[in-house]
Amino acid sequence: MSIQKYFSCLYFCLFITWAGLLSTIVALFDNEAEIVKAELRQSRSNALADELRQSSDDLTKMARLYASTGDVRYREYFQEILAIRNGEAPRPDRYDLVYWDLLDRDGSRPRGFGASQALSDRMRNEGFTTAEFASLQKAQSLSDALVNIEAIAMNAVDGRFDDGTGNFSTRGAPDLDLARGLMFGKEYMQHKRTIMMPINAFLVMVEERTQKEVTIYVSQRGVFALAALALSLVAAFVTGLTFLALRNRVIKPLDLALASAESVADGEFGQPIEYVANDEMGSFVNAFNDMMLRVCDMMTKLQTDNMRMSAELDVSREIQQMLLPTSEELEQIQDLDIACYMQPADEVGGDYYDVLQHNGQVKIGIGDVTGHGLESGVVAVMTQCVIRALLLHGEKNPVGFLDTLNRTLYGNMQRLGSDKNLTLLLLDYANGEIKLSGQHETVLVFRQGGEFESIDTIDLGFPLALEEDISSFIGETTVQLSAGDGVVLYSDGITEAENMDKEQYGLERLCHIARLHWAKSAEEIKQALIRDVSLFIGQQTVYDDITLIVAKQR
Repeated sequence: MSIQKYFSCLYFCLFITWAGLLSTIVALFDNEAEIVKAELRQSRSNALADELRQSSDDLTKMARLYASTGDVRYREYFQEILAIRNGEAPRPDRYDLVYWDLLDRDGSRPRGFGASQALSDRMRNEGFTTAEFASLQKAQSLSDALVNIEAIAMNAVDGRFDDGTGNFSTRGAPDLDLARGLMFGKEYMQHKRTIMMPINAFLVMVEERTQKEVTIYVSQRGVFALAALALSLVAAFVTGLTFLALRNRVIKPLDLALASAESVADGEFGQPIEYVANDEMGSFVNAFNDMMLRVCDMMTKLQTDNMRMSAELDVSREIQQMLLPTSEELEQIQDLDIACYMQPADEVGGDYYDVLQHNGQVKIGIGDVTGHGLESGVVAVMTQCVIRALLLHGEKNPVGFLDTLNRTLYGNMQRLGSDKNLTLLLLDYANGEIKLSGQHETVLVFRQGGEFESIDTIDLGFPLALEEDISSFIGETTVQLSAGDGVVLYSDGITEAENMDKEQYGLERLCHIARLHWAKSAEEIKQALIRDVSLFIGQQTVYDDITLIVAKQR
């Protein structure tokens, strides 16, 4: 089965299970709510029955007290209790608590009053069964009959007696013995017992009905709880099965693919992934293995190409180094003490410098090709070859010399389709005089006595190989040197070198170190400058070629 179908089935089972579990939990909560409602109905029903019983007892109590004491207050309380039960007077708040026993002699009430509502109406609203309501109505009817006896007794206390029509219009002497006999006699107690019997029957019926409801809901609670537990177990099982399938059928092959890719990235071309499955991940692994095989082939070819390119770079670097002036050549220049240094940022640098001597003329050149690497190194080699050829040819005019060099490099760059160009400064030295031409970094001139001056070359030339004709931009200036005087030439790889705080070495520091050591030999000055630059850079990466020439009049 495909992964999509397999997980679709699992997710469907999970959905059904969780939906069933949620429905069961909702039903369980609804069932608990019904249990609470049933218990509340039971409590309210018992409270209504108890209020009917209590009102009957309170009426009896007030009638007996009035018959015994003749205190009119008890007659008034009797009539108020009866009015409250019939809905003719406001019902006290929390009438279910102790009330009439808390009255003071002055008649002050323990609590306030609420709305009036007959007890029979409240019983009807409670939703009793026909038998239950009939039992309560019977009890209330019997209680009303008992009220007639209590009325005869209380009227006897006032000296009023039944005139035969049910009215108490016949006047006579108060008969307390009659009143007490009625209120405490056997007939009254028999009526009282008759009232309590339907009330008790009502309580039994309500108890049986509500208890049956509660029992049904409690049994349903157990069923729902078991169903919820079973569905929870099923959901846990399906969830575990889903995670297990996800791990074995998705995560495992992905981990194997990741490990294989990392090993290839580390240069370890291992075996294909050993995973077989007739699903999407099986197809993925097969495609991944094919891709890794192609990558391994490409990496092998790339390594071969890199080795070939590295060999070519080694040859180019050796050619470039071979074309640099040797210490023997520099020592043959009698009037100048010269020291040179070049450190390419890549295996083949883009900086150029050379010191040539022909027929007593010394030509020093320093330049910077855009970029660095193999292509920039080739441009530097081209430049060296053309300069040497022009020097041997006897070209001394700076305009003709630089114009011819520029046209040659420009034509080569056009043929190569390259946008490389370079700044180049040429120094022609003879008999203590230096002629400067070409555009490069500022030339630093140091005097034996400690004086220092700088020469801006911006107006002495134009970048080579950028335009075909630069003759109008070429200029020349002359510097006279005495014994101990000299120049320092450099590339921007020194002044723009950065330390770990991204601060640049700068021209000011270069001048300070050169002046500090100017009394020494050219080699010592060079070493002091290179040492200070290296100390400044520290662990920071070198981003550009570093070139330095120190030439000092002997």
